Amino acid sequence: MNSYETLSEYYDRFTDDVGYKEWADFFERLFEREGVKPSLVLDLACGTGSLTRILAQRGYDMIGADASPEMLMQALQNTLDCEPRPLLLNQRMEELDLYGAVDACLCCLDSVNYVTEPEALQTAFERVHTFLNPDGLFVFDINTPEKFTRIDGESYVREDDGVFCVWQARTACAPTSSIFSSRRTMCGTVRRKRTRSASTSLHS
Repeated sequence: MNSYETLSEYYDRFTDDVGYKEWADFFERLFEREGVKPSLVLDLACGTGSLTRILAQRGYDMIGADASPEMLMQALQNTLDCEPRPLLLNQRMEELDLYGAVDACLCCLDSVNYVTEPEALQTAFERVHTFLNPDGLFVFDINTPEKFTRIDGESYVREDDGVFCVWQARTACAPTSSIFSSRRTMCGTVRRKRTRSASTSLHS
């Protein structure tokens, strides 16, 4: 996560094309479809808190957790006008430790892919389960090995006022060793007591 020490200050400027409102709309449609009316929602790997802020403004009590303290500092600034203020926690997914249970856990923008060890991923999902209320909802999306292979080596350039950023996509895992084997970025919807298969393709 060290790269975010520098990137955090400029992250929102470089991701202004991310449709956080559309993500929020998508989650609320899922809540309605699944018959869930969450009050307390965890934004896992919340980054700079853009989604956290939107959902807080829509009336949800929010908790934001992220492994990067620098990103959380930006999240703190981004949620200053929220009432009630979201609770922000500096925690890795596999070390999640809440004060109580939540009604829904959301983990978007392929943040699950940051957990690269299968054992750590299992632990992260178990931690979510521990702090999810009965019949609570856990929603996440992933980039699959096939997508990583397709974009391997591609370079991306973003320029803003006084800032120039270049990054290159590199993959270090073989598709045959992955748990997931889809050709698209998928969204998984999981209930604490009932499990549903990956159900919705967000983007290819």
